[in-house]
Amino acid sequence: MKTIYSIVLILMSFLVVGCSSNGTTVDPMVERIAKSWNVSVVREGNSVVFEIGGSNNTRPGYVNFTVNLSGGGTVSHTDFNST
Repeated sequence: MKTIYSIVLILMSFLVVGCSSNGTTVDPMVERIAKSWNVSVVREGNSVVFEIGGSNNTRPGYVNFTVNLSGGGTVSHTDFNST
């Protein structure tokens, strides 16, 4: 019975040590997404209509598409036709 308690104690100590944070912190999600986002590949249905650096884009206007989340609580959006 003593060996079972010893094994359980050892396993629990590994669990506690393995789950410690090691002093690292993770930035909140709001801070991690607060930037301007653009597209790299756009698919409409099954076909690719825009790809960054692509020479045969059927919708080259997607180079202008952005979603800006860095405005401190506001979002701005520029569509592929610059509206």
